[in-house]
Amino acid sequence: MSSGLRVQSSSDDSAALAVAENMRAHKAGVGMAIRNATAAVAMLQTAESGLATIGDLKVRMRELAVQSASDGISDDERALLNTEYVTLREEIERVAGATEYNGQGLLGADGGHAGGIVDADGDPASRFVFQIGFQNSGDDQLTVDIKTGVIDQVETSSIESVANAQAAIDSIDLALNASNGHLSERANIGAHLKRLYTAIAGLQAQAQNFETAVGQKRDADLGDESMEFNKSQVLQNAGVAMLSQANAQQNVALRLLG
Repeated sequence: MSSGLRVQSSSDDSAALAVAENMRAHKAGVGMAIRNATAAVAMLQTAESGLATIGDLKVRMRELAVQSASDGISDDERALLNTEYVTLREEIERVAGATEYNGQGLLGADGGHAGGIVDADGDPASRFVFQIGFQNSGDDQLTVDIKTGVIDQVETSSIESVANAQAAIDSIDLALNASNGHLSERANIGAHLKRLYTAIAGLQAQAQNFETAVGQKRDADLGDESMEFNKSQVLQNAGVAMLSQANAQQNVALRLLG
């Protein structure tokens, strides 16, 4: 009663102890899986933030290309626009290389569980595998491929001429909107984030269920234990009363004989 446990050792109930300890191990695994999934959310949010920054840079590059494609500006002005355009292209590469989580590059070709792989669509990617379950099976792991080619899709290197500027507009549009493009990759990360949110909610429910199951196997039922305690007290008191009565009757008989 004082410990709150019905089963404290194998001698109390070996079968119940074995089940409870197994469930306790699973509960600990679920707790770690929740932490893994939470870290995965933070990692993918970091990757998505880097892609958002790169997207803003591409939008500005497109704006410069549209401006440079017009004959309303001079060649000198177009050269100045090109300087900014090239600088933004270099910034895209810098952001991609600097976007990391816990020392792991997220948008570079050498990141993840297996850097430099080719994903299911045939595009270069970095692969990240997250253990979000308490067992060792495919259903307990989430694999996320983050495309790395999205930083290299702006092929036109300058907008110093009208022709190059016009080509840059098409190149950037393709980089943003193609099936393997920038916006598609952000949608891919967003979809995996939603899966992780769902997984975390499920894991939290599992943890509560395991906690309840362990308690049912090991914890003492206070109602039953109190009833047994009261029963033993009543029997003990009854036994004492009967013994006292027997002793009293014996004393009476001794007095009569004396």
